[in-house]
Amino acid sequence: EGLVATLNSIRKQDYSNFDHWIIDGGSHDMMRSFEDLKLEYEFNHISESDNGIYHAMNKGIRLAGSSYLLFLNSGDVFAGPDSLAKLCESLGQKDLFYGSIWMGDEGNKTLVNYPTSLNLEYMICYGLPHQATIIKKSLSQQVGLYNENYKIISDWVFFMEALFDQSATYGMIDSPVVLFDKSGISSQYAYTRKIITEQLDYIAQRYPAYVGYYKMNSPYVKKYFRGIPRWKRFWKDSLVFPPPWSLPGITQTNCFPKSFRYAIATSTHLHCPPLS
Repeated sequence: EGLVATLNSIRKQDYSNFDHWIIDGGSHDMMRSFEDLKLEYEFNHISESDNGIYHAMNKGIRLAGSSYLLFLNSGDVFAGPDSLAKLCESLGQKDLFYGSIWMGDEGNKTLVNYPTSLNLEYMICYGLPHQATIIKKSLSQQVGLYNENYKIISDWVFFMEALFDQSATYGMIDSPVVLFDKSGISSQYAYTRKIITEQLDYIAQRYPAYVGYYKMNSPYVKKYFRGIPRWKRFWKDSLVFPPPWSLPGITQTNCFPKSFRYAIATSTHLHCPPLS
């Protein structure tokens, strides 16, 4: 069970000066009850229905008595017993600290690193992993709580507004923090279109000049098109990727001689030269 793996990981940490809250949305599929788990692990918990992950995270912010916050999803585990200690070494000096993450599982994992400098172009396309980012609680008063109108991207929105509206200070630790559980909804292809739609909505409102940049560079846009069967990428002689599969403002073109490539138009269709 993912929750037990996370609890085991937390219990093994060298650093112990923290409060641990589990915010549960009224789960009915747990193999062990919270009362049973509390006999083995130390944590506080609340179990009641909620309106989604960001509603639950906002509950955690209100309940937490610490000055810094770190959010783990059930199934996420720390990279090592000293991960939390490394993340907390310089608390008080910056508004947030972040590290790298492992993606996958112990037998097949990939290290994902993040830059030391976070500019707008990078954050629009990539963002930060909330599982590996410890955040000063007072930032939630400056930025506001997580926007519950978004279903998948509110942690990304929070970092955008913290960094570029509130000029939050930040630091990077050169060490993996967590092994990220890829079963989360933001990692599932089925939710990729929803992520793109929500991010485009936000960017169009706040940074309209970067809409085209996002469409050309977002890993989610690339992931979305890679998941479309090739036979769906063509439409007669128009070479234009048609509804219902296309996203607003995005057109797929018949332009790959050997490997799949794609083109995105902000207002007009893009066409590749004829295949030789």
